[in-house]
Amino acid sequence: MEIYDCRDILYPISNSPGIDLDLNANGPGVVIQPDAGDTGGEIPIEEMVPAHTGGRSWEENSMAVCKMQSGPLVMKNTPDGHKQGRRLPCLLRASK
Repeated sequence: MEIYDCRDILYPISNSPGIDLDLNANGPGVVIQPDAGDTGGEIPIEEMVPAHTGGRSWEENSMAVCKMQSGPLVMKNTPDGHKQGRRLPCLLRASK
């Protein structure tokens, strides 16, 4: 069993409305664009890790666990499952 601190990738930066410059035939103007809201669904990291790491070890091993516990991610799996499980949060941080 290992514990991973993933809090830094769990809270996305919120999207704020901005100013859109409208340069039409009637002359320049400024239009305030409202926030479009979140269009993509979020996938909890405790579902993402088993879905993308460890192969079938999550289904085949009844002792395998991936669960958020008040901030940190608690993972119990094979050594190879942990190796892959550590890599996914690193990839998420790199793409943030």
